[in-house]
Amino acid sequence: MATKKELLFLEFIQMVEKIKKASENISGNNLEKSGITPLQIQALDYLKNNPGTPVSKLSEHLFMSLSSVSQLTDRLFAQKLIDRKSDPDDRRSVLVFLTKKGKQFVQRFKKIQLKEISFITRYMSIEDIEHMIKIHKNMLEKIAESNK
Repeated sequence: MATKKELLFLEFIQMVEKIKKASENISGNNLEKSGITPLQIQALDYLKNNPGTPVSKLSEHLFMSLSSVSQLTDRLFAQKLIDRKSDPDDRRSVLVFLTKKGKQFVQRFKKIQLKEISFITRYMSIEDIEHMIKIHKNMLEKIAESNK
């Protein structure tokens, strides 16, 4: 029998999935027009803040297998949104960077996304948003620790 804590956590997970779907629907139209998936956006956004990331680190960040991230980066490379270079310290490792086109794409997409979701944030306080982020970061850290 599940405990109350476990049942509440399951309800929370379901709410997160609903929020994820709703936010993908908000930005989905722009993504469909650009041919980019939500996961590719996450990768591009991460690379914007972490240039020269090894593919292995990107796979950890996205909670994806190395082969899946390799396919994802292949598609982004084909669209000229990223560039790949061998790590000078480890020839087996590949480093990933945003191209100029990739940086422009992320910047444009973020502007559109912020505009589209502004109606949600007007009903939330900064403290509520910060608290929500803190909880989610804590959860991700605990999940990452349990996967080691």
